[in-house]
Amino acid sequence: MADEIVEKDSRIAEEVMEKVRVSVIIPVYNAEKYISCCLDSLLAQSMKRLEIICVDDGSTDGSSRILDKYKKKDERIILMHQNHSYAGAARNHGLKYARGEYVVFLDADDFFERDMMEGMYRKAKEHMADLCICGARFYHEQTKEVTKAPWILNAGMVKNREVFTPHDAAEYLYNFVTPAPWNKMFDRKFLIREGLKFQNTKRSNDLYFTYAAMSVAKTITIYRKKPVYYRVGMSTNLQASRHETPQDCIHALLRLKEELIKRGIFKQFERSYINMALSTCLYNLPEEKEREIFLNAASRLGIRGRGRKYFYNEKEYEQYLEKNQKNSPEDLLVSVVIPMYQKEKKIAGCLDSVLEQTLHGLEILVVDDGSTDHGCRIVERYMKKFHHILFIRQQHKGVGAARNTGISRAHGKYIIFLDADDMVPYDAYEKMYDLIEKRKADAVVGNLLLSENGTDFVIPDGQDALFMRYQKKNCARQFAIPLLSPSVCNKMIYLSLIKEKGLRFSPAKLAEDLEFTIQLFAAADRIYLLREPVYQYITADTTDNSLSKTTSAKVIDSGLMVMKKISLFFDKKGLYENEEDFITGPLAWLWDRFWQIDTEEDKQSEFLRFRELVHNYEGRARYQDAVRSVFLLSAEEFVCCTYFEYLERRNSQTPEELVLKKLQSTQLGFRYIMQCFQIRIQYKLRSGCRSFMDIQHRVKSGCRNNQHK
Repeated sequence: MADEIVEKDSRIAEEVMEKVRVSVIIPVYNAEKYISCCLDSLLAQSMKRLEIICVDDGSTDGSSRILDKYKKKDERIILMHQNHSYAGAARNHGLKYARGEYVVFLDADDFFERDMMEGMYRKAKEHMADLCICGARFYHEQTKEVTKAPWILNAGMVKNREVFTPHDAAEYLYNFVTPAPWNKMFDRKFLIREGLKFQNTKRSNDLYFTYAAMSVAKTITIYRKKPVYYRVGMSTNLQASRHETPQDCIHALLRLKEELIKRGIFKQFERSYINMALSTCLYNLPEEKEREIFLNAASRLGIRGRGRKYFYNEKEYEQYLEKNQKNSPEDLLVSVVIPMYQKEKKIAGCLDSVLEQTLHGLEILVVDDGSTDHGCRIVERYMKKFHHILFIRQQHKGVGAARNTGISRAHGKYIIFLDADDMVPYDAYEKMYDLIEKRKADAVVGNLLLSENGTDFVIPDGQDALFMRYQKKNCARQFAIPLLSPSVCNKMIYLSLIKEKGLRFSPAKLAEDLEFTIQLFAAADRIYLLREPVYQYITADTTDNSLSKTTSAKVIDSGLMVMKKISLFFDKKGLYENEEDFITGPLAWLWDRFWQIDTEEDKQSEFLRFRELVHNYEGRARYQDAVRSVFLLSAEEFVCCTYFEYLERRNSQTPEELVLKKLQSTQLGFRYIMQCFQIRIQYKLRSGCRSFMDIQHRVKSGCRNNQHK
């Protein structure tokens, strides 16, 4: 009778093993204190069709002996041995021999509720899912308390869906759940079909495996219960010793990115990936001694240059900025001067872009020019966290005066200016610094990125062509460059040169950059161009009050004062070709702005001032084509006109003048002006365009074709 019972039990065991529903794979390394609790919770599972594959990873304690005892106790336990190769290799070894429909990878120091396997299996089968995810609780080893573990699974980030695809959850796919495999059940055939394996590293070996599986799964489902008890507070687990292998998490992140790119799905999950990468690096690389590893990883992983709004967790973004900027007075290399007036909506983004710079040794001088909004509060908040930010306040005197204040307070070897409503690429200052040091130059000029919406940045083609032309050449006194690129914000300048030559900004409210830049090119002995973009100029913002985007009689008048100085400078130097470029470039731009003055009375008064300037070109034949291309009349004809006489002529119906009229009725952005400059420089009014009107027409057509305007 006893023999019959044994034979019957044996047949039942064989039948169970032939129809394994779930393979449980457990890497075991020196877990003698916990493995019994883990196995007891599995043997008590309501699902009996399990196989429990324990892979002894070269344990040196009593773990192997305990496993042998359990193997004899229950035939569902399969014991394997390997040399110490870490959990990833052990899991791969177990997966090779697994026979279940689904696979679970558990840790030897955790334990589980008795309905875990049954519940997750049924949920996965119900929805034919490649992957089933559950929640967990913390079990505190020291106090024996059980507490919530909300970061293990945050179903709210996937809108509390019970079933979804990776595409459905693309924005938060890698953020709503930890990469740990012990709260996930995988379809075994799915893993084999996709060729997914754990990495053979000491730590973070599960990140690539789990997130790659989630990325390519057809269906993912969530089991609402929390059947896992994740043991915390031990001194022996891998998380407690994460400082020993700080690079493992970076290798895992890079491997995942490589796989996603290979499969052509990285762009779909990019934002989720970048946010997860930042969280992972902050968690795994918290020490000051790991700071350089962290910063290097931030560049390699694509974390840099995204901006505050790109990240889901603002605190993590600020932690990243704090890690990025660790300056001491002896390391001071570059002073960044930021004049600010009524920029509460923009200043944070501007400061973030400077704090993200890969060049360290910056001092940031924010000069408030009498703002009455909340911009000052924002800067003060930054000052509390970043001690290399200096905040200077003054009465409203204009951007030129604010920059001059910055010059007087700067201590860096070099100085650079930045407008409070613009930004800089994260590696811009390092590239400029490397070039100015290498060339022992007085200044370096970088390329510009222009945008009307703050996101889609482009490099003007003609400007890029000019940079290619002068690349590796000394550009001092090449005034075509400041006429094309008048902004001071794409230039790094030797501070001693500014102080020795007495270079300062004029109080003008328009074109003060152009005057300063021309002075710089006249005073410097060595200036070099950097073709790569170093400045992000945002042209369209109807809510801001940038002086360059405002038109009033006073603004036009101040611009004319600058234009007169520049005209006189080129005249004295005999730089006739540059003066032609000046007429068809900056002066033409100011003339277009003239038509945006609100009242006819103000237009009449400013028209007289334009006549005074054009009077300088009377009787000078070489300038007549340039003057006519801008004003439609020769210099002699223009200075004899009253404002109303000019209007009559301007209202003529020739095709060329219709184009001009259409252009003048349009708000011209800085990008468009730059395109006018670039084509004018390229063709020099001698490439088949009869006049600047033809050039403007070509540019306008190009803007429409490229959907930039």
